[in-house]
Amino acid sequence: KELRAKIDATPLLQGHRRIAFLESAVPLLFHVRGEKPAPLSPDEADRLDQDLAYTKWNYGGVGFWPVPAATIGTGADVRSLLERNYAAGDASLDTAVCTLVCPNRAALHLLLELLLLATLAALAAYVWNCRVRRLGRRYLLFLWGGALATVLVAFALLSCDPALARWRDSNVFLYLLIALLFAAGMVVTFKPRVESP
Repeated sequence: KELRAKIDATPLLQGHRRIAFLESAVPLLFHVRGEKPAPLSPDEADRLDQDLAYTKWNYGGVGFWPVPAATIGTGADVRSLLERNYAAGDASLDTAVCTLVCPNRAALHLLLELLLLATLAALAAYVWNCRVRRLGRRYLLFLWGGALATVLVAFALLSCDPALARWRDSNVFLYLLIALLFAAGMVVTFKPRVESP
């Protein structure tokens, strides 16, 4: 609160610059660690809950020292209060997906690259090889399954990976989708309905 008062009082930060500064500041809170798991006292829990509510409203996040571990000291209660203040109010699908994606994003990046290569190779084989085309519907289902898996992995990474935040906030994918729809429309419109004699 003292830091916020000083930030509000300084003439060096005004308007949008002050908001940007506050959103980039992350206060550090300290808590008792201890050797064995122990609950926070009601007064400590209430004070920490109020501090977390305040930091969430005024700053860009919160840090803890030491890192609260559920099996050490008051870590379980600290983590519970942290989740209560900063996690989504309900266990939404996005939260569940990101809980799985974030710790495994390096492996998912590799999986996405493999899926892209496999799908493109399978598509090329279908376009240029008559023997593959004769496999018919089963091969097409395989192609659609590979494409769907690729899109789902890409969407999960784009939604949850912090390193892709710049792409998430840009309009690049919207422009690509518009271009793809335009190209598909051109193909459907100008594709000959009857083969040339």
